[in-house]
Amino acid sequence: MESLQACLRRAAVQTRKGVQFFDRQGRITRYPYNRIYNDAMHLARQLRALGIQSGSHVALIQSTSPEMIRSLFAVYLAGGVPCCLPSPRMGRLPDYAGTVASMLKGAQIKHVITEQKIKKQIDAAAVIAGAVVLCVEEFPEHDFLGVVSGSAIEGSNAGNSENPEAPEQIDIVDPADRDLHSGQSHDLALIQYSSGTTQAPKPVGLTQHNIISNTSAILQTFPGDLNEHSGVSWLPLHHDMGLIGGLFTAVVGQGDITLLRPEDFVARPASWLQALSVSRATISPAPNFAMQLCASRVSDDIIASLDLSHWQIALIGAEMVRESTLRLFYNRFKPAGFRYESFTPVYGLAEATLAVTFSAIDSVPTAHSFDVEQLSLGIARVVDADQSSGIATINLTSVGRPLDGVQV
Repeated sequence: MESLQACLRRAAVQTRKGVQFFDRQGRITRYPYNRIYNDAMHLARQLRALGIQSGSHVALIQSTSPEMIRSLFAVYLAGGVPCCLPSPRMGRLPDYAGTVASMLKGAQIKHVITEQKIKKQIDAAAVIAGAVVLCVEEFPEHDFLGVVSGSAIEGSNAGNSENPEAPEQIDIVDPADRDLHSGQSHDLALIQYSSGTTQAPKPVGLTQHNIISNTSAILQTFPGDLNEHSGVSWLPLHHDMGLIGGLFTAVVGQGDITLLRPEDFVARPASWLQALSVSRATISPAPNFAMQLCASRVSDDIIASLDLSHWQIALIGAEMVRESTLRLFYNRFKPAGFRYESFTPVYGLAEATLAVTFSAIDSVPTAHSFDVEQLSLGIARVVDADQSSGIATINLTSVGRPLDGVQV
């Protein structure tokens, strides 16, 4: 496939799977790929009428929601280049307007798609950057969204894409989308800001080829039939691990993915694990701190209600992976069926699209203590427990080997 919009179209035609949303009450909202594609087609034409054309840089500042998914793919079908940025709730920035204005300028954004409830904060940034603000609530077909409401935690079958109650397939006829942008492999597909771990975040331009190649390499690491896998993610969609590693990988692989709002996870970490338990997903990514948070804040009663035995691939990255945290999480959630071998430490960065290295799937994570002084000299000297007396050491967890097509 040459583009994300082509991958979405294929998923819309060939599968009944899609994106699901798990809210604070444990309710599931399903948004099948066929509905996403059709809704995005309608919105893409509206965006073109509002001035978004081929090559337009468009910022999306929205909460994790069906509206954001529709906006994202509508930008692609209109020919634009999206750039997902943090909302005021997730930014935690003392000078949100100034910081986002700088990001808008850095990415050469001319249009911003946002929500009415945060428009006031966005307006201030847009004025500084000289960008036009569009609200999803103001689009003529705002209520067109083809979402399907689901059930609460008890008795939910949200993870079953073959549910007989699922919507009938919507026919997508070529003439209906012939005027829209199909995308080419060399097209600029995403402006992704780097994490800012060691310096200020900077915009990174990724092509369709970059994203399709990287997500395909990720999919190749998953064992067995891809149809048997599904994912859950609470990671922000402005973060590369959430957007590329979560949403885009699901679209390219034609798989189900269940999304939670990041703020819902932070307020109640158990919601992530409940979404995993209910959907029976096999894959879910998270940084080290999320494992620590769950281990300390999820109650015994909730753990007793969870089934994590199907969680085959617990991708852990985005920050330093600590063996002590892995052990803590495993000991806490072992009664729910979680296996230590499910931990899959990974490494990635926006400058490399996303994924760089993956640990072996279904293997015990590898960790060693190293001599700190020798490390400062560029020498990796392993220090065994019986040799550690008087030596400053640091425990490091392996994040695996380079993915196919990646050189380190």
